[in-house]
Amino acid sequence: MSTILQKISSLALGDLVSRGLGFITSIYLARILGPEGYGIWTTALAILSYMLWFSDLGIMQLGTREIAKSHQGSHKASDLYYSKLLWGLLMIAVLLWLTPRLPYAPDIVSISQILLLSLVPYAFHLEWMFSGKQEFATLQIVKVLQASIFFFLVIFGLSNTMQIERTAYFYGIAITISSILLWIIAFRKHYITWQYPTINSILSILSQSIQLGLGWLATQVIILFPPLVFAYFYTEAFVGLFGAALRILLIVMIIDRVLVQILLPNLSKLWSQSSPKITSILSNGFRFHSLIGLYGTLAIVYLAPYLIALIYGTEYQESTLLLQLLSIIIFFTFQNSIFATSLIAMDAESNYLKANVLGGSIGALILVLSTYVFAQDTLIPIILIGLIEGIIMGFSYYYFRLTLKKQTLEPINLNLSSLYLSLCIGLGSYIGLTLLSSWSHELISILSFILTVISSILHKDIRSSDIALIKNFLSHKPQAPE
Repeated sequence: MSTILQKISSLALGDLVSRGLGFITSIYLARILGPEGYGIWTTALAILSYMLWFSDLGIMQLGTREIAKSHQGSHKASDLYYSKLLWGLLMIAVLLWLTPRLPYAPDIVSISQILLLSLVPYAFHLEWMFSGKQEFATLQIVKVLQASIFFFLVIFGLSNTMQIERTAYFYGIAITISSILLWIIAFRKHYITWQYPTINSILSILSQSIQLGLGWLATQVIILFPPLVFAYFYTEAFVGLFGAALRILLIVMIIDRVLVQILLPNLSKLWSQSSPKITSILSNGFRFHSLIGLYGTLAIVYLAPYLIALIYGTEYQESTLLLQLLSIIIFFTFQNSIFATSLIAMDAESNYLKANVLGGSIGALILVLSTYVFAQDTLIPIILIGLIEGIIMGFSYYYFRLTLKKQTLEPINLNLSSLYLSLCIGLGSYIGLTLLSSWSHELISILSFILTVISSILHKDIRSSDIALIKNFLSHKPQAPE
């Protein structure tokens, strides 16, 4: 049985390669298409992601959890698969009617319609099954292959902005091949059977999945909703500048994605078995996760000028400040992941739904109103995006504590105040020294980092015992799924 370290290595390597290739592809697209063309592509991808949600309705999240529970799950794998497939194909017909009526420029609508074809292979996609069974190596190999196909198609098939529609076709081809491969592997391993679900089982799955799905949809107010709002109120070029900055943040969030994929199936097992270890794991997990988010945020602030210039060139110089302002998202996202993942693992779909829908709805309203009111000052909505992620995290934290009380578990020690103080010291010292001194950017960044580390040590967020704790965690062998 693989250790946690081996699973993390498998996930991290696969995500680094697949998302690394995706990042390189996006760099090529940004340079070839320019800010305006890249803004069109960014908006179309955001539209596709929302269409994908309507065609999935949260069954992927539900499926991952149910497969992780093995025989203790409420739904069979075959029921989940066919429910997802039937619902997905049904919704594609609805979305074919809806897409041409979107209030965007013709180029954006045209690309979105082509991308809509990708929903057909997505309906057959089995990522959720392999994730629930923790077969991360197989899953990551297929993801790498998908990213590689898209990468080579774009590099060798796209040479100017007039060929932007080809990008959408290339994307669909890559998705189709990966879906077919996962389906063949799953069928050969007898993960998929020809045992069709009943109407009652489909309705039961949809009633549960929609809660998880709506919760996920609400969280996308940070990643997917801003391009749609900005494309409506601002120019495609600004969306391109924003998309370039956001893409760098998504690369950093690979760490969060890897840890969440490890956490969800293992937390689901611990909750279902009423393990006494759960409070200790969550307490330390939150601290480590938050520290990664804290120093990830500061790293982006410090490195933003170099990253934008190196990756995108002078044409995207305005993305530097956008990236720095957006960096706070990393801190809040890493914190929110622990609370949201725990709610899913605890079968608390209703609280997961409430937390994300409340936070996401408030955030969406703030974003739309601020973009409308500050139509001439694009920086205000960018600043608010980071704060919106904080609002979503706050609701997740509230419902997480509420769920713990209902399950009569002992309180979990979360040093929120000290973590936020360290963040304020790091960002405050950087901003203050930048505005009030003539020191170099490098010196200011080093001083800011040192002050933050001192704060983390004094408040015992960084401890001398952490090395032994991490070694013990990485060498742990989780119980194999039955």
